Amino acid sequence: MTIEIKEGRYFFAIWFFEFRLADSNGNLLGAAYRDAGKRDAEMIYRFRYYVDDKMDRTSKDRKNWYSGVLKADDEDELIAKLRESVLIMAVLGGCPAGSAFSFNVLKTDCVDEIAKTLQHPMMHKEVISKEEFERIKRMKLS
Repeated sequence: MTIEIKEGRYFFAIWFFEFRLADSNGNLLGAAYRDAGKRDAEMIYRFRYYVDDKMDRTSKDRKNWYSGVLKADDEDELIAKLRESVLIMAVLGGCPAGSAFSFNVLKTDCVDEIAKTLQHPMMHKEVISKEEFERIKRMKLS
């Protein structure tokens, strides 16, 4: 699997963060989009667990891909829920308050604009605020 940027694919957002668990380190990369002519949006993301220091196709890093369908009539509501979900995954993935994570709202199907965003160093990182971190830690997730 891969996140494919192509004509006719409208991207809502792309996200990225690094995580540190007791037994492994890695990162999460994901995107939400809707293909032309489709009603539902889709989400694809992958966890990458570091095995070596290589950042190319020869790396032995383990990658687990997931995908799903997103149902939402309101684009801004969909993006807000995605951001909250990514933030929860970051905090539960071992990112402390003050950690950087990236959630880029795109709202475009322009391939050049998407590529430009992806080329930006660290894709406009945000910082997990102490308030957001504490709020998520208090949540009862099941």
